Amino acid sequence: MGTIRDMSRSLQKLVRKPETEKFVRVYCWFTIASMTAEAFTEIKEYWYGILNFHMSIKLLFFSISYGYR
Repeated sequence: MGTIRDMSRSLQKLVRKPETEKFVRVYCWFTIASMTAEAFTEIKEYWYGILNFHMSIKLLFFSISYGYR
């Protein structure tokens, strides 16, 4: 079992190979893209929740004001 320095050197040699580098790059971009898509989904659901809440409050006030006419 080598030291951490030896392990990091062997990992760097592995990553510097062209085919490995391409795979790592594609994997990184795929991970970033999936995380971004997940974040956008969360934000979209959050805004839909706010919009629904806002519209229900508007509807409530509209029905109250309409009832007092």
